[in-house]
Amino acid sequence: MSTAIELYAEFDHPGMVAVCIEVIGWCQAQSAPERAATLLGAARTVWQRHSQLKLAQSALATVTRRVETTLRQKLGNETFDVAFDTGQALTLDDALRLAGATGEPRPEALAPRTTLTRRENQVAALVAEGLTNKEIATKLTISPRTVDAHVDHILTKLGFRSRTQIARWVSAGDDG
Repeated sequence: MSTAIELYAEFDHPGMVAVCIEVIGWCQAQSAPERAATLLGAARTVWQRHSQLKLAQSALATVTRRVETTLRQKLGNETFDVAFDTGQALTLDDALRLAGATGEPRPEALAPRTTLTRRENQVAALVAEGLTNKEIATKLTISPRTVDAHVDHILTKLGFRSRTQIARWVSAGDDG
């Protein structure tokens, strides 16, 4: 999918770029709900900037509404809205990075806009040490479900897809 986005962007096909970003958001709904909401917001911005694409957007609307409903149930309205609004504020380049369309996601473009909370930084450091969510929960005396939520938030805020990327990010911060 990321190669498709790169090609559509290179040949100036914003409708197909929006479709790809939106579909990636759908696919992330279960595994990374905040990231999914952010991607849906980014796709919405692409749609709005290119009014000639209304017909294409309406073809996806039914599935997108179902995914948004699922994400709101999973995240709660407030968290969904924050993630969605973050996505809407992204530039196209940042949206492409978040969608993974430019090779390895480069979250440094998002870094000035997002910062991790104190607890998210603690969780990220423990992820970098190789601890499981259950081990992190025990160490911080919080529930494993809360750790899951923190890890999801970290992944979303930094535009990552894996714990390995979190570990690399933490290690890079220690070096510089």
